[in-house]
Amino acid sequence: MKQNRYLPFGYRIANGALTTEKNEVEAVRRIYVDYLSGMSYQSIAAKLSAGTVPYKADSAVWNKNMVKRILENPRYTGEKGFPLLIDPNSYQAVSEIIQKKNT
Repeated sequence: MKQNRYLPFGYRIANGALTTEKNEVEAVRRIYVDYLSGMSYQSIAAKLSAGTVPYKADSAVWNKNMVKRILENPRYTGEKGFPLLIDPNSYQAVSEIIQKKNT
């Protein structure tokens, strides 16, 4: 049976508690670093697809929408009780870049 991801990438439930998934955390942090260095969503997705951390258990393929969702998710800053993965300043910097590109 196909399982939909119900937690943001980088998180999992272990022993009834919300925790992080080590390999996925590194991928999330790399996505932020790459985007802040000027890489596009598509370039980051291609880089991740060539790597060893799949977005879903049944597929190693990433697309630009997956990358965009990660970059736009404030939960990575520790919001709503989620463990902190991204420095809030990095999240804010990414948000400003995205907002400039959208206007």
